[in-house]
Amino acid sequence: MNDINKIDIHVKAFLEETNELLADLEVSLVELEKSNNDPELLSKIFRDLHTIKGSAGMFGFDDITTFTHDIETVYDYIRNGSIQITNTIIDLTLAAKDQISLMIRSSEDNQLKDDLEIDKELLWPEWVTMVLRVCLNSASKGLIQLLRMRDPV
Repeated sequence: MNDINKIDIHVKAFLEETNELLADLEVSLVELEKSNNDPELLSKIFRDLHTIKGSAGMFGFDDITTFTHDIETVYDYIRNGSIQITNTIIDLTLAAKDQISLMIRSSEDNQLKDDLEIDKELLWPEWVTMVLRVCLNSASKGLIQLLRMRDPV
């Protein structure tokens, strides 16, 4: 087996694992809507996002890495008690999950990839706005959080 086939096998495994993580993420988010602030669910959501982000970076899916980083950061602050989970955050996360799923599917479909650039630009400002609100509402930690949210990991 040549090196290109090995890479393809690993990328395929990444795509399959990410699809499974996204399905798990959706279930966890729906459960979280029913039981706000369940620490185990929050940690699971954070881990799923963290794994998606890290794996995407390892395989060169930089758009997924960057997009997922901000969402993961918000859940880290929620998990650590710095901010509270809200229905808005859950709704945006569900929309972001759908966006990541489309980004994964677009890796094999160039037309879908072009279309997604527009969708991503529409969703990303909502996340940025929400993140800014979170920071402003956490006055003593706001600036530090904002700076950390924009630092690459």
